[in-house]
Amino acid sequence: MTEENSFTLDPDTIYNEGKEIIKKVQQNFETLSDNINKNIQQMQESLEELNKSILEKAKKSGINENDLENVPKFFDNTEKENENEEKEKEKEKEKEKEKEGTSSSDKSEDEESEDY
Repeated sequence: MTEENSFTLDPDTIYNEGKEIIKKVQQNFETLSDNINKNIQQMQESLEELNKSILEKAKKSGINENDLENVPKFFDNTEKENENEEKEKEKEKEKEKEKEGTSSSDKSEDEESEDY
């Protein structure tokens, strides 16, 4: 059996590999989250363009803009949505900072345990 095929249950190896897996999962989650936010932003922009297009066509058709006040818009909460997204991003950053703080304290605990 070669070393590449052997499997050890060394606690340090398991711990280090687990940390690497967690890092990869976090990176994948961040990438996914970024992609979702980009898609949401693109959808919001598309809906805003659609609203503008509808208003322009209505005006060209002779519909008075005042008559359109009662017509619901496809997306009218862009500012509120953008504020909510910013708040969510800030919360995620705070969580990441907290995780980084706990991971550094984990390292110091590991170093202490090695001394014994």
